[in-house]
Amino acid sequence: MFVFISGFFFHFIFYKNFNFFSFIKKKSLNVFLPYLILSIAFLFLKYLVKHEIPFPFTLSGNTTEDDILSFFTNLVTGRSLTAYWYIPFIMLIFYASPLFIAFIKIPIVSQVLITLILFIVSMFIHRPFLNINVFHSILYFLPFYQLGILYSEKKEIIDSKITKRSVLFILAGLVVLSALTMSILGQSGNLHNDIVWKWTGLDYMIIHKIFLIGFMLSLTKQLEKYNLPSLKKVAQISFPIFFVHSWVLSFIHQLDIFNLYKNINSFWEVTLLFILVFSSSFTAAIITKRILKERSLYIIGW
Repeated sequence: MFVFISGFFFHFIFYKNFNFFSFIKKKSLNVFLPYLILSIAFLFLKYLVKHEIPFPFTLSGNTTEDDILSFFTNLVTGRSLTAYWYIPFIMLIFYASPLFIAFIKIPIVSQVLITLILFIVSMFIHRPFLNINVFHSILYFLPFYQLGILYSEKKEIIDSKITKRSVLFILAGLVVLSALTMSILGQSGNLHNDIVWKWTGLDYMIIHKIFLIGFMLSLTKQLEKYNLPSLKKVAQISFPIFFVHSWVLSFIHQLDIFNLYKNINSFWEVTLLFILVFSSSFTAAIITKRILKERSLYIIGW
């Protein structure tokens, strides 16, 4: 859904007056710079406290050289913190923006056909092993980015359909049905491949997420009718929450708070972990903004 939203915003906000250099400059300052600062800070802190790098590589046998290699590998892949792989991936997508400008300008039939073909490819190749191969991630997630662009292009038409309450319930049913189908077929969670061309079955998560995106769009159209200041606030700081939540998860893991992160065995434990992580991340983002003011943009992207 994050990739879908990124594709939507690319067309909805940036396409009309698109300038490659100003676009990249903006994304470098409020997306890549916070990623670099937070990643480097975490890697140094981890090394000082634990005397280890989160995702170690051993090639030379020399401890210092291997630590340096591990340090830069973590930065390049985003492996150091949960979900940080997304930033190197999306920055390469941003650098490929001229290709998406060309994609937007071709006929809608061609756009849909290309996107469908890429979704089929994604079902074959799966996500990259440990999310460390950024080019593999691009192959897998590219159609979701294009789906976001397509939604923005045809937003009025699509919104007129998904606003209906009946459509919301149909999409909810498809989300549940696709999840049950995955379970019956033996797929639990995401599938990962270390090699793009290795055959290990079809990834049905692709279909499930397409339905889930449709459901969430329909649900948010229903929520538009209400004035929900708290939800607006969460939306406003969703990106800083993304940056902060990985730190919170790491602290919970290291401190073994409630023994949650290591041994999640029930729905209620998952719910408790979500509440703890979300509330802590939300609070930390607000405090950081109040302390650093405008400069927080370069630390947490807000």
